[in-house]
Amino acid sequence: GVSYAIIISNLLVPLIEKVTLPKPFGKGGEK
Repeated sequence: GVSYAIIISNLLVPLIEKVTLPKPFGKGGEK
């Protein structure tokens, strides 16, 4: 269901951010 997809997203997003933003100054620290 949708809730299951959200859980997967919450687990994948941090991993994707580590791969796409390996450096803390990758995007100037938007967050």
